[in-house]
Amino acid sequence: MGLNLEILKAITKYAGKNALLDWTMVILANSYAVLGPLYLLYLWFRSREEKRAALLITTGIALSLAISAIISSFYYHPRPFVAGVAKALFYHPPDTSFPSDGATTVFALAFMVLFIRWYRSGTILFVYASLVGLARIFCGVHWPLDILGGATVGFVGSYITFLFREKLNTYYDKIIDWYIAVRNRTNHKG
Repeated sequence: MGLNLEILKAITKYAGKNALLDWTMVILANSYAVLGPLYLLYLWFRSREEKRAALLITTGIALSLAISAIISSFYYHPRPFVAGVAKALFYHPPDTSFPSDGATTVFALAFMVLFIRWYRSGTILFVYASLVGLARIFCGVHWPLDILGGATVGFVGSYITFLFREKLNTYYDKIIDWYIAVRNRTNHKG
């Protein structure tokens, strides 16, 4: 555990000392579960290209989480609060900590946006993903290597998805065409 434990302790030593800081980190640690879907909805209600990107990003996140689930089913690593080296600032099941599903999700989002070549948004999302990872360590629910593992899994799942983007786009176009047809029918009835 060496360096992993040292970094964890350096980050978590500030936990529980300031209620505002704790509250901010708890919100940040869990914000991806709301902000990620909101970003995808934002893309969905824009141009056809952005609808396709929303579907591609969603696929990249789903593949990344599937890879994470496979790893988690074969490898158990106790969370810091389970190991007794940190206090959890919010409830989290005591399941395996590696890789972090939260980090997997938010880094997959960031990497997909970067692969699409939306560099400004991707850079902002990458910084955001890093802050979410830091907050999850601060809150005692992940080790630093859990976050690094989640970022790596997010990269791998996103990269594989991006490699198949042309093939996937043919399916996405069918979904988008169906959505537009349903929306147009609904608008004409109203």
